Amino acid sequence: MAEKILVINPGSTSTKIALFDGENQEFVESVDHPAEVIGSFKTIPEQLDMRTDVVRDTLKEHSVSIDGLDAVIGRGGMLYNIKAGGYKVNDDMVKALMTGQCYPHASNLGALIASRIASQAGIPAFISDCVTADEWDDIARISGSAALTRVPGCHVLNQKAVGRIVAGKYNRSYDEVNMVILHMGGGVSVGAHDHGKIVDNVRDDEGAFSPQRTGELPLMQFLQMAEREHYSIDQLKSMVRGKGGVTSYLGTADMREVEKRAGSGDEKAKQVLDAFIYQVSKDAGAMASVLSFDVDCIVLTGGIAYSEYVTSGISARIGKIAPVEIVPGEDEMNALSSACLAMLRGEMEIKEYKLKQ
Repeated sequence: MAEKILVINPGSTSTKIALFDGENQEFVESVDHPAEVIGSFKTIPEQLDMRTDVVRDTLKEHSVSIDGLDAVIGRGGMLYNIKAGGYKVNDDMVKALMTGQCYPHASNLGALIASRIASQAGIPAFISDCVTADEWDDIARISGSAALTRVPGCHVLNQKAVGRIVAGKYNRSYDEVNMVILHMGGGVSVGAHDHGKIVDNVRDDEGAFSPQRTGELPLMQFLQMAEREHYSIDQLKSMVRGKGGVTSYLGTADMREVEKRAGSGDEKAKQVLDAFIYQVSKDAGAMASVLSFDVDCIVLTGGIAYSEYVTSGISARIGKIAPVEIVPGEDEMNALSSACLAMLRGEMEIKEYKLKQ
């Protein structure tokens, strides 16, 4: 009998819930949370009761009893000092997520919700491939200032999932190939995958702008502007993440609208869209250099990869480096379920998270 797996993926304004029967998805549902509801909580851990109730209510609506589940897996949070791979949710992990010993992000609720439901059902709870999973070479950590250290942060879950898919197309395993993988969605991240490890990546605050994020900025101009305009830290954060990128230029974060406007003769929209292609391509070249240009393929993924205009534009710029593969969208629910199955079946190591002393 196939394993019943509950998958929980909290986002900033929604919670995705899916049930899998072995490899088969029985249902997936995304529950939106109104801004006024999210805004009523001062911290992300305070949302735990509300989000857990949403998951339980969704299961009831689908006539699913937690007693019939074999495991629960949540989206991995932004934990410090964690490697890629699968982890059992333990007390150290819960403590880190509840007490703020991690980067603040809605995904931190994944392990917490999974733990609550799994504890009630007497089954294991897992996470896999956190955003902050660290497989970097030490040389990648040097920032240019002794006061600051570069840290990992990319769409690890989806990048590794599509990496495995594309490696299979080449009749090879993920840990046998070198890839540059570009995830293009609400945020953009570009990873250098060296035989199954992300040894460096361009974070969403280091490289190309995206629909709502500025990416890398001219630093001296930014500092001078902040001083001149007397901006607060919160205002600057909002400018960089939320009101930056395409939104700051065109007043929209919808890349489909931007492309439509560009195709209708809006020269500004076309320039911004072409600049996005230009900047993402630069990031891909940078990560190819990390791999000494020994690259088996370059993969374009994420929601923006549905755009033929964008993918063809990037391919034209970087296609001489390596063959370009396109895997549009992101299937994080299936990736989490597959990881959970692999752990249950003994095909993936189950790691233990430990708080740094």
